[in-house]
Amino acid sequence: MLCRVATALKESLREQDVCARWGGEEFLMLLPDTDLEGAEQVARKLNQAVQNLDLDEGAGRVAVTLTLGVAMLEPTREIYESVRVADDALYHGKKSGRNRVVTRNITELSDARG
Repeated sequence: MLCRVATALKESLREQDVCARWGGEEFLMLLPDTDLEGAEQVARKLNQAVQNLDLDEGAGRVAVTLTLGVAMLEPTREIYESVRVADDALYHGKKSGRNRVVTRNITELSDARG
């Protein structure tokens, strides 16, 4: 199932985008030349692509949902800070009921942790 989800994600991205397994059931996507609004649109497209998967594991259809945290890589910051912001957004989405896209700006990092 995880492989099918990964394939759906990769097929929904542009050629220059990168999709990699980040750990467990998490993926990290890098979207060059994409602003925060564009990244949010891509996240919604990815969510829809996974929802449209026909996953039948013998016992019937299996519903798979995504919760996506979206952040922008700021040129004046270290990459790990942007990943941390996206991770905070992801966990906020999970705590808020899952199956959603949460966008955060790096300036919201201290607010999200505090």
